[in-house]
Amino acid sequence: MFSNINDGKWNMILEIKEGNGTVILIPGEGSKLTTPVRFTGALGELDAKLPEMLATTMAARSSLEEQMASQKAALDAEAKAKAASKTAAKPATGSKTTPNPAPAKASSETAKEADNFDLFGE
Repeated sequence: MFSNINDGKWNMILEIKEGNGTVILIPGEGSKLTTPVRFTGALGELDAKLPEMLATTMAARSSLEEQMASQKAALDAEAKAKAASKTAAKPATGSKTTPNPAPAKASSETAKEADNFDLFGE
């Protein structure tokens, strides 16, 4: 019954108290599900409706997985678009303008200044 709904092995715990029961299905090896599923109700109701309730639960889970996957894909695409727009907004590395350096002094002027320079002020 469970292999039609979800691949893998399942462990089942059944608790019975005063005509009511709780069925806990714990996913095992190879199961797509990672968290236990719990159903509580009258024993007759559980016996009659458990397969249907389990199928409904698995269908809802699959729908949520699909929604989560599509949201993740949308977020990834948005992050890539933001990264691409940041890259496009940055100027090219070679196009930065640099200030023009002051023209160099003639070598004769520099030599005269060096001769007149006194480090100790004498």
